[in-house]
Amino acid sequence: MYAFIDVINILGGIEIELEEDLIDPTYRVKEDGRWSTMYYPKGIHRLKGLEALRIARSRHTSSDLDRAERQQKILTAVKKRIEELGLANIGKLYKLIQTLLKYVDTNFTPFELVQFYNEFNNTRVDISNVLSTENVLYQTYSNLYLLNEEQQATMDDSFDKGAWILLPKNQDWNLIRWYIREIIN
Repeated sequence: MYAFIDVINILGGIEIELEEDLIDPTYRVKEDGRWSTMYYPKGIHRLKGLEALRIARSRHTSSDLDRAERQQKILTAVKKRIEELGLANIGKLYKLIQTLLKYVDTNFTPFELVQFYNEFNNTRVDISNVLSTENVLYQTYSNLYLLNEEQQATMDDSFDKGAWILLPKNQDWNLIRWYIREIIN
């Protein structure tokens, strides 16, 4: 997480657009010496590293799918900022690589990382490629999914539904494999 914060700060921040307000009362933040609830209104935001991390990690008032979409937006924004730097700002690029090597355990050399960047810098992050209930998944609760419809109909409001979970449609785990293969191909 420190690498994430540092990389975004080295880049001078990123810009993302939130499609709706992001309010997470379970995520306490300290701003200007005061504690408050995390809140980012709908719209375009210029974010420093810590703010981007908050948005990437918030999960209690939106779905995991919404969080995955926000994370992809952040990755796209980071990629855009790196592209804007280009090779003209070799000092910042070197600082980025040094920061990553400080926090990330890898056997890649700095030279290899620059080669990978040059080879794959035109790769597009496709936000539409998220496993979701729009394609191969359905949502239910952990204590409900094994019950039949008759058993579910007899439960009262005091029944603990359990955790919110995602499962493949028709319980077909091969559907997930197929979807991922389609994205890669």
